[in-house]
Amino acid sequence: MSALPLTLPFGVLRNGNRLKSFELFSINAGDLNLIQDDTYQKNHPSRWIARTICLCVDSIEGNSVRAEFDREGRKKYPEIVLDLPALDSAFVLYAAHSHLINEKITNVTSVCQMCQRKFTMDIETEDLAREINNDVSIMTSDDTFVVDLMDPYSYPVKDSQILDSNDPIVSLEFRIPTLGDSLKLETEFRDNEIHAEAALLSLVMKSATTTSGNLLKRQEIASVARKIINGVSARDVVAINNAFSRLPHMTPIVSVSCPLCSEDTEVSIRPTVLFPRVTISFSRNRTKE
Repeated sequence: MSALPLTLPFGVLRNGNRLKSFELFSINAGDLNLIQDDTYQKNHPSRWIARTICLCVDSIEGNSVRAEFDREGRKKYPEIVLDLPALDSAFVLYAAHSHLINEKITNVTSVCQMCQRKFTMDIETEDLAREINNDVSIMTSDDTFVVDLMDPYSYPVKDSQILDSNDPIVSLEFRIPTLGDSLKLETEFRDNEIHAEAALLSLVMKSATTTSGNLLKRQEIASVARKIINGVSARDVVAINNAFSRLPHMTPIVSVSCPLCSEDTEVSIRPTVLFPRVTISFSRNRTKE
């Protein structure tokens, strides 16, 4: 078995090029203590991911990460980290665990889909890499995707100074969500998941096309993107959500053989199973005299 390759599955888009290769930083015990902060991980999951990446990554294709993070007093994340697609930010964590901690992800707990019993097992990072690569193979070379609306959306007349209410929107273009998007939503909508989902859709809306073929770019629709998401028909919202659900996610699913019934089942590998805390005991077993 071998550690995960230091190549992002999707890559950060810069001037038409995708930056994919990255170098890891050799973390110390102090870094690991920060990474293993369970309370921070639970209360601020996106910030935990960003901080862990900044601690573990030296650079992404020559763009400094760890040094810049330290230089900013660990209070500001480098732009290239914020621009990581969600799938890539998760992959970096798995790769860092693979190279810096263990080539296996140990003590992964799941429930067998066949026998319905709970089990714990170790997952090889090679299996994880294969699933992630299969996931990203559905992506196009661009960082956007388009959803055609079944019900053209007409903007309210009272707000027609921004959009022409007589020229309905027939399609919406979205970009792939990034770690920076997750951080923004975690800060602004932490306690309201429904509003957070609508906010994400409006945040990553890149353009809209109208019946006449008019292309409305981000700068033209940024101030009304949220109203558009809230105003499209219910079946179009479902179509948009379905499109997002087909994107590669931060939680890869690995097919394994259940250790209890030997049937095939699927296991979700969440970032929270990485960098496990190790308890060192200094006690000795004493024999009775």
